Amino acid sequence: MIVKYPNFSKLDISHKQEINAFVSQFPPYSDFNFTSLFCWDIDGTTEISNLNGNLVIKMDDYVTGEPVYSILGKQDIDKSLTALLNLSPSLKLVPADVINSIQFPSNFEIVEDRDQFDYIYPLAAQVDLAGGHNKIKRNKISKFVRTYYEDLSLKKMQFNDPTIMHEADQIFLSWSSERHRNNDEVRREAAAIERLFKYAKHFMLVGIQVFLADTFVGFSINEIAQMDCAICHFQKSILTFENIDVFLSNLVAKDLKHFGCKYTNWEQDLGLPGLRRLKESYMNEDGSFLKKYTITNKSAG
Repeated sequence: MIVKYPNFSKLDISHKQEINAFVSQFPPYSDFNFTSLFCWDIDGTTEISNLNGNLVIKMDDYVTGEPVYSILGKQDIDKSLTALLNLSPSLKLVPADVINSIQFPSNFEIVEDRDQFDYIYPLAAQVDLAGGHNKIKRNKISKFVRTYYEDLSLKKMQFNDPTIMHEADQIFLSWSSERHRNNDEVRREAAAIERLFKYAKHFMLVGIQVFLADTFVGFSINEIAQMDCAICHFQKSILTFENIDVFLSNLVAKDLKHFGCKYTNWEQDLGLPGLRRLKESYMNEDGSFLKKYTITNKSAG
């Protein structure tokens, strides 16, 4: 059981069923996805609480590691926000469903946090890549297949194989180096990937590996989540092999559609320019955002 506020309990695997049952009532916000919460809890600092029938999380920021408080639910929201803002000067990653349930929004300072919007794509569009705006992607995929056809092979990821986990870690390190990421960011994400492998049997994961001439060069790890939606937790590839990222994204979309998913959540771009350009390039008229907000007391503004 999730303890009642003001008490908090450390997140552990036993909370999976209760959290999944609760969040299934809402759109699939990535920050409240149990698998994401659990695998990013690399230092054992994530805590949860039940405040007036709402789920409260205290977690480390994905990039900075600083503590973040957030809430999901619709019950007594004004009262719940006031209680939390007595604990923390701001609430972050607050879903739009919470904002829409505030009775007196003028009592709070509410600011959209564009960097944290989740990207929701219809898988059919990602599979077909139809239209003139996707011509470049179609050409890149064709070029990749033509270039590497003889050496290209694919495998389903076996999460219980420690060799694969080690190789995936090496690809992630190469991917991070190509993007000049700082050491702390790399440490945190590497630990999250390792934790996901360690507890993979508890989650409905779909993993794909790409090989060129028997060399492991890219992978994608997705979860069959809720509401016909999959969540992309990690996708990495070695950029030396031109156009592999576009090929892999299209391949994953086909695979997830085969599993019966209709949408995929590519999570947030964290305000990183390159990541934003990539994710926006897949957005069309059928795509959408799951918006999130930062809330502070009016007096704090």
